[in-house]
Amino acid sequence: MKKKEIKILLKVIGDIEHRPTYKRNILSLSKGLNIEFIDLIKNKDKLNKLLKGAKLFIFPSTTEAMSMMLLEVASLSVPIIASDIPGNTSIFNENEILFFKSGDSNSLANSLIFAEKNKKLMSQNATNALQRVRNEYRWDIISKNYHKIFNLLVQ
Repeated sequence: MKKKEIKILLKVIGDIEHRPTYKRNILSLSKGLNIEFIDLIKNKDKLNKLLKGAKLFIFPSTTEAMSMMLLEVASLSVPIIASDIPGNTSIFNENEILFFKSGDSNSLANSLIFAEKNKKLMSQNATNALQRVRNEYRWDIISKNYHKIFNLLVQ
């Protein structure tokens, strides 16, 4: 991994205390990086305020269906780096978020370096992702799609 090339402050939000071995591994892997660990934030307004101020949002899930968190961050127009799992690539494309190979720390490191060097492109991707959310993932649109599916099923 190219840890020395990653100069940005990384804020990791979530509960790392739930399993002692997980916590030890995370702390060991993060040595040499500029990381701040923040406990799980349940207050949505507080979380959105923190996310809105982020330069990047990293979504490293290895298994995920369509993620509400990913959609919410895109709706805040924050540039996103996400794992290339089907749950992410089925929602967004490479013109909307930057993908890295799931489970590959070198790929993630390279994506971080790329994002830092290509801020204008990342900003444009964030704008594209916001448009995708506005055009396809608003509740009024989703509810109409559910209504159509329901009508097909009951006929």
